[in-house]
Amino acid sequence: RRGAKAGSLPAVAQDGSQKQQHVPPPAPTLLVNGLNWLHFADHIFEKVNPEMEKLGFECKCLGGGKIDHNSKDKKMRVFGLSTVSGYGKADHAVTVEILKKVYRDYEISWSDDKK
Repeated sequence: RRGAKAGSLPAVAQDGSQKQQHVPPPAPTLLVNGLNWLHFADHIFEKVNPEMEKLGFECKCLGGGKIDHNSKDKKMRVFGLSTVSGYGKADHAVTVEILKKVYRDYEISWSDDKK
């Protein structure tokens, strides 16, 4: 972070799709980004990073994975890893804790499953 206010950022950015890639950004400010129209962690990072830099943040991708989002049943499952982009697996336990702060009435779980 370079002089930006963390309070100006949403903790979670999702487009509401059923399954999307996710990229959690670095500490001390952690964000979860899941955008179905961007299929790989590097594509999400390339889209989000310039916007974050404009706000004064210095960003690094800590890993990736997928979020299976079922808005009807209010359930999410975090799993998988970034294989194509080479970022590896994000810390899914941390991702789930961030998601739970925003989706308080959801059942949210994670696993090391690849699918």
